[in-house]
Amino acid sequence: MSLKIAVVGSSFLDFKGYPEGEFNLKKNNYGVVDVDFGGVGRNIAENLGKLSVPASFISTIDNNSFGVNLKEQLEESGIDTTYLLPINSGGMGRWISLIDKNGDLISTLTQQPDISYLEKYIEKYGEKFAKEFDVLLLELDLSEKISKKIISSFKKNKRKIFIYSANMEKSYSDNLIFEDVECLVLNEKSAEKVLLCDIANMEIHQIQKTLKEFIQNNSIKRGIITLYKRGTVFYDNVLNQSSFIEESEGGSFNLVGEGEMLFSMVSAKLLKDFPLKDAVRMEN
Repeated sequence: MSLKIAVVGSSFLDFKGYPEGEFNLKKNNYGVVDVDFGGVGRNIAENLGKLSVPASFISTIDNNSFGVNLKEQLEESGIDTTYLLPINSGGMGRWISLIDKNGDLISTLTQQPDISYLEKYIEKYGEKFAKEFDVLLLELDLSEKISKKIISSFKKNKRKIFIYSANMEKSYSDNLIFEDVECLVLNEKSAEKVLLCDIANMEIHQIQKTLKEFIQNNSIKRGIITLYKRGTVFYDNVLNQSSFIEESEGGSFNLVGEGEMLFSMVSAKLLKDFPLKDAVRMEN
């Protein structure tokens, strides 16, 4: 019997502006604007669909044409959208960016979704989701309230839990939510908040030691840290394997979001019983 997978995370509208010629703040700038869908959780769900891993996406969306289009796009990727909750205002965030002719980011503006709706949704149906699904893939950066509720529900039902954090603003009040999870994936910024250390100024061997200690102390099965322009550090507590993979161009994938791409592929491979050292290599 195939596993039933739930992805819990955010939904966003991404607006990307491309000015013609040089951008000038003192005058009107002509150009084009692309509109697409984003959000860490949404990206993970879409990636799983493209990897032919059936999953359901649990989130809030706007109760308008954008929400309908996001839903349809996910369904085209093979993702179940039964548990997408339409909200009249604030169901989806907004990410607005200006990009110059060289592809470099000029500026960005982010409007977060109203997370209170998703908090109430998880509070009401968290136990139901934990009984229905075998696996949880969670975007950790939603809120501590959501994380504690959904993780405790899935743990109580002895489900597999995978956690990804790309933008943690502050450390959690305790580390109990990390205990016994299948895999914890952090980028450098989030890893500093979770491991309480200055990773940017640490040598690779120091990061490996710190990650290993954290994984072992919290009985986590596997842990991964993606380091800005350096590579990927991981520790497998099941097989007692630690390694570092240097940054490389990697393969070409029809997936979205750099961190989300890694998390999606690692989760998909681990669920097929790949060892972590093979799962972290970006190869189809």
